[in-house]
Amino acid sequence: MTWINKYKRLWRTAVLILLLTSITGPWIFDRIYVPAQYPCSPPNYRLAGDFCGIPFAGIWFYSSAIGHIFNLTARLFAGEIALTHLSLEMLWRSLFLLPLLPFFTTLLLIFQGDRHLKLALAGWGAALIMSLFLGLTNSFRPSLVAWGIWLYIGLAIVALVLELFVFRSRAALQTQHV
Repeated sequence: MTWINKYKRLWRTAVLILLLTSITGPWIFDRIYVPAQYPCSPPNYRLAGDFCGIPFAGIWFYSSAIGHIFNLTARLFAGEIALTHLSLEMLWRSLFLLPLLPFFTTLLLIFQGDRHLKLALAGWGAALIMSLFLGLTNSFRPSLVAWGIWLYIGLAIVALVLELFVFRSRAALQTQHV
């Protein structure tokens, strides 16, 4: 698969564009209690049982998580919360930011070459796990309405496979030169 290595800057740029597209699409639902006998009116969708939901873009989700982290930090410096509470809360909120990591690692790979390939592989792997968690737990069931997260999950799988091919071919080249 020499075309993967030959055109890696091109497909990494395409991955970056699709990543940005997926983050602007719907990822999660703001759940609203609506008894099952009543219909969900647009822009709401019936999620399960007595819940409807309004889809929110991934970018909204991430800006909210970043806002919570800044809020927790400000509360720590104001003396409103203890460091032990902050560290657990901050760790939990930070886990939700993992799907943003491939954006930065892909930029590094495009502009600096394969020096950060291991970091990119770790970033895509962690992002895939977290986005699967979000996709399968937040919407009650896999929903095509939340196409942004499913595009991201598919993209993460494809990018991880492509980067693994690059890593493998790089490792094979290094062993040939030794």
